[in-house]
Amino acid sequence: MKPEHSLIAANWKMQFSFTEAIEFTSEYHENFIDLSKKESTIIALCPSFPALYPLSRYFKGSEISLGAQDCSAYRSGAYTGQVCAASLAQIGCHYCIIGHSERRYYNHETSDEIAEKAQRLLEQEIQPIMCIGETKKEYEAKETFCVLEQQLEPVLTKISRFNESHEPIYIAYEPIWSIGTGIVPSVDYLIQVFEWLTSHTQKFLGKERIIGLLYGGSVSAETAADLHSIYPLSGLLVGGASLDFQKFNNIVNLYCR
Repeated sequence: MKPEHSLIAANWKMQFSFTEAIEFTSEYHENFIDLSKKESTIIALCPSFPALYPLSRYFKGSEISLGAQDCSAYRSGAYTGQVCAASLAQIGCHYCIIGHSERRYYNHETSDEIAEKAQRLLEQEIQPIMCIGETKKEYEAKETFCVLEQQLEPVLTKISRFNESHEPIYIAYEPIWSIGTGIVPSVDYLIQVFEWLTSHTQKFLGKERIIGLLYGGSVSAETAADLHSIYPLSGLLVGGASLDFQKFNNIVNLYCR
């Protein structure tokens, strides 16, 4: 089942330092709040860990949602440098990105580990935003659906067995060859991918589970209108363009028109 609202998530990655994130938030505080009032739209800001708590104070009582960029696969314990899902819930996170290609590559994360993270988040009633996507080599070899299936199966299997939560989950298709390159797949290609994702996820979770499908990868004002036309989509995961408020504002207004 598709969510009733469009989700536009801003992944700031490690582009802003702590001070820069606070300054950016302060400068555009009212603008973000105004943007969050757009009908049937949820705006989720995903800063780095240190900025999460200050932003939760800045936007307390507003419609702006917060998301983390990752969480630990463990509930608690001696795991230096990791942040548990319970802590994210306690500071007001409603969303959390997991499985981003940069973490899969630089931190060697496996799909099984990402599945554990999904369960930790659902235990805390945080909605996962799980990233999947293929490399250019895999795309050119026409291995996209095989790759996506391998990335999804451990997570969907874990969620299907975890009956204590019915929180919505989000799957963000981010072709790795599109991230930061300015190249966005054609609408026809994306329709095929998202129709396949709809069918595949329903096999594991059923038609009644709320599953939002997002697109990420060189999202811009120039591509937002075309992405809006893809019916299975429930929103966007915006990277570089979310660091410029005017660009982000244009994307939201064009996609959520």
